[in-house]
Parts: sequence; C-alpha cells; structure tokens
Amino acid sequence: MDEADALLRLALVPGLGPITIERLIAQAGHPGEIFAWSMDRLMGVDGDAAEPARRICD
Repeated sequence: MDEADALLRLALVPGLGPITIERLIAQAGHPGEIFAWSMDRLMGVDGDAAEPARRICD
C-alpha cells in the first residue's frame, strides 16, 4: 500500500485522531506498516484507543 492510501485509510478510522496517527507513524516509519501490527502493539501507542485499534486490525 502506498503512503497516500495508508494515510487516507488511517484518517478514515473513526475515533483515531491526528495526534495518535502521528504517534503511530513515528513508530512505524511508514503508514502502511501500521495495518500489519497486532492489537497489542496498537494499544501500546494509545491505551485509550481500543475501538480504533480494533478497526485497524479488521
């Protein structure tokens, strides 16, 4: 997945705000990598983001 597609997908996840997206990208290096992460890894970035993390994993 290219960077623009991954950024768009992240922006469309309900409950996932711009600060959390920035944190995810900072840890992943590339936005597309985030979609391969486990639920536990996603929750490690923002523990209050259970529902957005589930949506990313689906």
